[in-house]
Amino acid sequence: MRILLPTDYSLNAVHAMEYAIRLFGATGNRFMLVHVYYEMDPNSPASPVITTELIAAAESGMREFVDRIARRTGADGIEPSVRIGPMPFTVNEMVREHRIDLVVMGKRGEGGSRFFGSNTTDMIKQAKVPVLAVPEQAPLKDVRRILLASDHEDVSAKDLDVLREIAQLRNAEVVIAHVSAPDVPKGPHWSEGIYDVGLRDVPHRFITVEGEEVTDTLVESAARAEADMIAVVHRKAGFLARLFDPSLAKELALHSTLPLLVLQHSKA
Repeated sequence: MRILLPTDYSLNAVHAMEYAIRLFGATGNRFMLVHVYYEMDPNSPASPVITTELIAAAESGMREFVDRIARRTGADGIEPSVRIGPMPFTVNEMVREHRIDLVVMGKRGEGGSRFFGSNTTDMIKQAKVPVLAVPEQAPLKDVRRILLASDHEDVSAKDLDVLREIAQLRNAEVVIAHVSAPDVPKGPHWSEGIYDVGLRDVPHRFITVEGEEVTDTLVESAARAEADMIAVVHRKAGFLARLFDPSLAKELALHSTLPLLVLQHSKA
């Protein structure tokens, strides 16, 4: 796997990195760390001095961060990078340049609220590849069961590639949960065949859960299923898109320590 990890050098970022290495293994993968910051206004008289200082501090911080991660995890071949620019644009550039498979981030940065941090939310919305958001309290343990939220809308087998990779690597079961209102008819759905193809060779099953509030229902369903991770397919439209609407008072996994894997819909 080619895994990109944006970092602000916080303890949350360290935890996300440790989680990713434990999940995929310390060897045989390519871990790329990137620290991204905005360039100062070029019209500002202080810009050259501040920019030079920022670069020096960022590069020094990156070296210390890589050394700390290597000592804690035993991972080899960690590749550091310091870049200037908006976070989603810069990360997507690296995704394209290095053919990244997955972006892993802490749920929030240093000093952030209990909600998803703005950088993580922006990446979830704008990333060209799947994003794994790791809460700072997510336990470093094996992933044995993953709850995948289904809205019975169009899904491509390709959308599930990273989920299938993780499930195969950890010998995990995938529970596909359709959240429906109480008055909606229950029963098999045509989309189940696509999941069967996308999750071939992976143990999986389908369940239907009832609830008016999608976020609470998914978290409660994950707890009942004893899941170690929640996965969703993110689209520009549809009811799952509202999970990342900043105007909402609640967000998925707000009360959960479970990592959230956001799979990007390929429209294919």
